[in-house]
Amino acid sequence: MKELFTTKRGRVHAIYLLGLVGMVVLVILTLCTRTNVPPLNGTNSYADISGDWHLTPGGDEEVSLAKPSQYLGEGETTLYLYYTLPQEISGSTALIYRTKDTYSKLFVGEELLCETARPDSRFYNRSPGNLWNVADISEKYAGQTLRLEITMVYDKSAFTIDHTYLGDKLCIVSDMVHKKMWAILLSLFMILIGIVLMVMELLTKKDIQNHDDNLTRTKGMFYLGLYSLLIGIWSILETSVLQFFVADGRLIQLLNNIVMIIDTLPLFLYLDCEQGILKSRIPRWLCAADAVYIVFCVVMQLTGIKDLHDILLGSQIALLVGNILYLYIAIKLFKLALKDKVRRVSLILQTFGISAIFFSGILEYTRYSQIDSMDRAGHLRVGILIFIVCCGIGTQINTNRLIRQGHEYDIVSKLAYRDGLTGMGNRTAYLEFLDVCTKTRVSKLGIVFLDINNLKYVNDNLGHDMGDALIKEAARIISESFGKVGGVFRIGGDEFCALIKSESPEADYNTAKEKFEKLVEESNANNENNLEIHIAHGFCVCTELSKERVDAAIKTADEAMYVDKANLKKVYKVAAV
Repeated sequence: MKELFTTKRGRVHAIYLLGLVGMVVLVILTLCTRTNVPPLNGTNSYADISGDWHLTPGGDEEVSLAKPSQYLGEGETTLYLYYTLPQEISGSTALIYRTKDTYSKLFVGEELLCETARPDSRFYNRSPGNLWNVADISEKYAGQTLRLEITMVYDKSAFTIDHTYLGDKLCIVSDMVHKKMWAILLSLFMILIGIVLMVMELLTKKDIQNHDDNLTRTKGMFYLGLYSLLIGIWSILETSVLQFFVADGRLIQLLNNIVMIIDTLPLFLYLDCEQGILKSRIPRWLCAADAVYIVFCVVMQLTGIKDLHDILLGSQIALLVGNILYLYIAIKLFKLALKDKVRRVSLILQTFGISAIFFSGILEYTRYSQIDSMDRAGHLRVGILIFIVCCGIGTQINTNRLIRQGHEYDIVSKLAYRDGLTGMGNRTAYLEFLDVCTKTRVSKLGIVFLDINNLKYVNDNLGHDMGDALIKEAARIISESFGKVGGVFRIGGDEFCALIKSESPEADYNTAKEKFEKLVEESNANNENNLEIHIAHGFCVCTELSKERVDAAIKTADEAMYVDKANLKKVYKVAAV
């Protein structure tokens, strides 16, 4: 967390996360402040009547809905279209038409059949966005003329009405859903992949050592998962199927714009975690600008100065810049794959994935610049899915390699800081523990020195195997007593130390001492080898943790231990050491 504010790359991540949180807050505020949402308007065959509309009632000139803005005069914002219903209409007939960035009303004479729902919140966009309008057409309207009033919200370039169908409502909706089923399944798959990758990041980072490079790489899986999740949400919104079942089109429009604004940067942050692109100045500036733009969008929407649709140009620029950056990175990765044998498979997968998103992005941008497509994610959906799968596999390969390195580090660490025979901390761990205590200035430190009596005699007369058994038993007793209140270490062949770091080391020492003496008695009572164990110990408390005072306390505890050792020899008449 600290690196988010102390490094240039970290600040880019921090600004983006701030913008991301802002967008989530924006959605929550919208949901909390909007008015009640009316139910979806309306109730086997159907016909496409997009070419049967006219500018006047009963007119002969057909209207092209490809560019309806061409029929608006200077300063006009509302277009009137007319359609004459057939003479025979069944009871389940409905008129369904798609509009984008417009509000519409449908009349028969002066009777209102359908109008765009206007659930309100001051945090909404002005536009209802991409919307399916559904109007039930009763049999009594047969042969009459419909009047459709369409009012644009932004400008003529965003003025759209198309896909007008007349017929059985259920048939129309089911057919639209069926046509988009493949796209829906791909979108749901991307959402699932995103959730899985984010969960995997939370699980796998626990298995990787706390090194900056390793942790940075594992963050990449989170950002790739976030990117997959956002693109999956955007992709399913772009199918225009959800709009059939959600009455609040303005909320869908808001979500669509939010995802379009924030979905580019996670990909850059993933590439930074994997390839370190933010180490270079220009990519870092571009990503920082995108992060600032996201925060700017939040502020504009919350204050009402501009809505998100008005400032979508920034996201389009980010997409174009991103495509150029993707091509550069793909070439760089391919060159690196030729040199790096260890990461070659993951690098080739990432190269292929980034190339897929580059080419699909170019195709989609070209198509969208030519026509106002109902689904802007057609080509991009497939390209992004290929990218996510390839990069997800590549990232997981790298992660598994890091986990193996982490396990190897664990083994080396244990060898460096653990006593091989007893599993206790060794002398190196003991010295580092003391160093930490003196630097952090803990209030008090209790020092206990312990020594096994008679070990040399056992080694010389009974063998080193028996001596090792004696050491292990002493280590067990010390760990189960003094190890409960402090750190325990084997600092020599028969020498041990317990360091009690607490506010009342005397009380902890007395508690541990009682347990220690009880364990010694139990061990000797249950001894099958007729070999008693006697452990001398000495204790001292250091209240001022300067190096000099700690050294003096260690000397005092050591001297007290030797006094106890001599007393044990007299009491139990053990052999000389």
